[in-house]
Amino acid sequence: MAVAAALSVAGLSHTAVAWDSETAPAAGPLGDSYRADVLEPVDGAAPESVQIVRESGAAPWAEGIREQIERRIRAEWVEDRVYGPVYSSVGLWLRYPLTTARISGRVLIPVLERDRLTLEGTLVSQESDGVRRVVILVDASESSAAPVPAGRDGDAGAEIPLLEAQMRAVAELVSHSSDAGIEYGIIAFAERTWPIVEMGAEPESARQGLARFRREHPRGQGRSDTVCALWTAADWLRRESGDADREILLLTGSDLPHSGRFFRCSGALGEAAEQECAKARNETPCPATHEFTRLDGFSDIVQLASFGRQVRGELRVTPVLFPSERNRRFYAEVARRTGSRAVRVRSARAVEELLPALVTRRIKGVFARNRRTGRESGDLLAGDGRTVVGEIPLAPGANDIELRIEGKTGIAGLFRFRVYSASGELAGVPADVAVSPE
Repeated sequence: MAVAAALSVAGLSHTAVAWDSETAPAAGPLGDSYRADVLEPVDGAAPESVQIVRESGAAPWAEGIREQIERRIRAEWVEDRVYGPVYSSVGLWLRYPLTTARISGRVLIPVLERDRLTLEGTLVSQESDGVRRVVILVDASESSAAPVPAGRDGDAGAEIPLLEAQMRAVAELVSHSSDAGIEYGIIAFAERTWPIVEMGAEPESARQGLARFRREHPRGQGRSDTVCALWTAADWLRRESGDADREILLLTGSDLPHSGRFFRCSGALGEAAEQECAKARNETPCPATHEFTRLDGFSDIVQLASFGRQVRGELRVTPVLFPSERNRRFYAEVARRTGSRAVRVRSARAVEELLPALVTRRIKGVFARNRRTGRESGDLLAGDGRTVVGEIPLAPGANDIELRIEGKTGIAGLFRFRVYSASGELAGVPADVAVSPE
C-alpha cells in the first residue's frame, strides 16, 4: 500500500477527517504531509501490531519479508523510550513516510530501502514581532505534590514533585529573561492565588520572589482554584493599554480544577447536607475583578469554558500539561477557543527546556540526530524560517532519529522516530532472525 494511502486510511493524512479539535488546517503545505505535533506520543511495551510504511513507488517485497520485518521491529522495541512528539510548543508538518504513531492499535514504522533519510517539513509558529505580555500560572495545589520524572523523556529514574518541576522551569526562564520585547508576570494558585512576580519586574526582583515563594510553600496543598487564577491573570494583562500580544501559560498536572468556590448548598439537600456543603465551600476572596454569576455555571469546568468564551480574541491561553492525560480535553478546549493549543510535557527537564522557548516563540534552528550512530545534521531550517529540509545517514536496521527544534532561549520541540533501513539486499533482516512466530 502506498504511504499516503496507508496513512490516509489510518487517519493521518491531510485529506483525512480523523483530526481532533487541536489539529491544524485541512491541507498540508507539502502535499503528502501531516501534523506531527498533534499526535499522541508512543511509549511503553512493544506494540502488539506493527504497520510498515514505505515510500510511494517502492517495489513489492517477496512473500514473507514484511512479516519478518514486523516481528523484528516488535522484538527490538525499546520500552523505556518515547516516540513521536516528545513535546513541542510549535506546530510541525512533516512529509511521509517519516512517522511513528499509534493508529487504531497499530504502530506505524517507516522502512526505507536506502541508507539516507530525507527530512522535509514546515514549522507552524506563533512568533510575534510586537510586544508580548505573558502571565505564567503555577499550580501549587495538592495535586502538584504528585511525582514527575526528572529526566527529559520521562524515562524511568529519579522523580521530583510537580510543584518543584514547575518552579525549576520558571526559575530557568527568569535566568534567561533578556528579551526586551517580553513582559511577564508569575502567579501561583491553589485554593487562593499568590502574586509571585508582578508584570514587568526586573530579573533580580523576579528571582527573589521565586525564592521567597519556594521557602514559604515547599509542597503543594489544597484544592485548585484555576478559574480564579485565570481571571486574575487576565486582569494583569489588561492593565496596560496599547497593541500587544497577550497570553496566559497555565502550568498544571491536567487534573480537573476543583476549587469548592462554586458549590450550590441550597435546594433539596437536607439541612445536614447543606451545612456540610457550606463548610466545604471555598470562601477565600478571589482578587480578580470578574464577578462570578450563575450564568457562568455552577462548576469549575463550566466556569473554565465560560472564561474561554469571554476572553476569546483578547488573549490566548496555553495549558502546559504534565504527564497525566486525565481531562486534557477540557484544557485543550479552552486553548482552542482562545486561539492556542495545549502543550504536553513528560518530565521536569522537558518543561525547563520548553518554557523559555514557549515564551519567546523565536526559532533558531532545526537539527536531526541519529541516536544509534551519533551522527547529527547541520541546521535544517531554511532561510524563510519555516521550511525544514535535509538528510541524515541511516545505519542498517533500527535507527532512532531525533528532530530538535531550538528556540532562542530553549528547546521548542523534540520529536523521535523509529526508522528502519533495509538498503541493498535488505541488510539487517537476516533469514534466521530469532523471533518466534505469532
